Amino acid sequence: MAMKDVIENRMKQLGFSEYRVTKEVCQLRAQDGEVPPITKYHSSIRQAIDKPENVKFYIIEDIVKAMGGEIVIRWHNIEEVKAT
Repeated sequence: MAMKDVIENRMKQLGFSEYRVTKEVCQLRAQDGEVPPITKYHSSIRQAIDKPENVKFYIIEDIVKAMGGEIVIRWHNIEEVKAT
């Protein structure tokens, strides 16, 4: 399943619009209790939802966190590497 589909499916499950996702991302990015205005991030969040492959990873990570998720990387066929 493509990242776009994963994000959109989760938005549907939660009943989130792009606006709501942006609002939640703003809450995550708050500094010292100051929540940035939604207009500051709405464009980048919309672009990330539409074409996640064309945005920086941290934006996708924030969107996933804002919807109650996490990103996990699993390596397969790991060979033990020893320092010399």
